[in-house]
Amino acid sequence: MRAGSGGLWKAVPDYDPYEVSGDFNGDGVDDIAVVVLDTRRDGDAFALVVFNGPFSAQPKAAFVKTGLDMRWRGLFYGSPRPKPYRLLIGRFEAEGTLLLPSGATYRLE
Repeated sequence: MRAGSGGLWKAVPDYDPYEVSGDFNGDGVDDIAVVVLDTRRDGDAFALVVFNGPFSAQPKAAFVKTGLDMRWRGLFYGSPRPKPYRLLIGRFEAEGTLLLPSGATYRLE
């Protein structure tokens, strides 16, 4: 951000581009999304994994998308973006792709 511009959104001090939690599916319970890296693969070796809460001792993934290129990308959810909050996957300072709830799983829009 250019010095003195102020920016539209305030910084999120504890931001982590590869993990985020929040109520992604609107059921009142927090969910978790993480990006993992398969070090055995070359190229697009990232996977997005989403778990719906509440969590058990052996949670089952509600959504898995493999073969992603997440270099220079991240997960975004919640404040300071406007409501209704949606999980967004994408490049920094770009539009990105929404992950929308669809029954017990999700779909990329």
